[in-house]
Amino acid sequence: MYTVKSGDTLYSIARTYGVTVSALAAANNITNYSLIYVGQVLIIPGTTVTPPTTPVKYTVKSGDTLYKIATMYNTTVAKIAAANNIANVNSIYVGQVLVIPGTTVTPLTTTVKYTVKLGDTLYKIATMYNTTVAKIAGANNITNVSLISVGQVLTIPR
Repeated sequence: MYTVKSGDTLYSIARTYGVTVSALAAANNITNYSLIYVGQVLIIPGTTVTPPTTPVKYTVKSGDTLYKIATMYNTTVAKIAAANNIANVNSIYVGQVLVIPGTTVTPLTTTVKYTVKLGDTLYKIATMYNTTVAKIAGANNITNVSLISVGQVLTIPR
């Protein structure tokens, strides 16, 4: 996403993000390339936002050992002990919250939707979003890739 500032043009924004003016216009349903306004929020096609990751935390339960926990998360006792400053690997307690090193949880990303316009093809749309015709067709249950209609809303796989 990009917020238009004074002096911006579609060309300057497209150049900054390494996309074409037509792709930028299409991603934002802009028909007049000269008509953008300060404060307008634009989608930059072909770019993805990587959501922040958070470390996985595990709360020790009765009967747990570091070995058992390490096995569950495909890591080692030594790595869990080091990540949690545990000097004695046999000394964990019920209710203790452990950070599991090397594992993270990524929040779900939002789905990108695209409304088909006159002159669009799946190939053109796939190119704008740096994906393939097959992926778009699969995500939208399209059996005939030559048959899309104006106004149709497509899910763009990321």
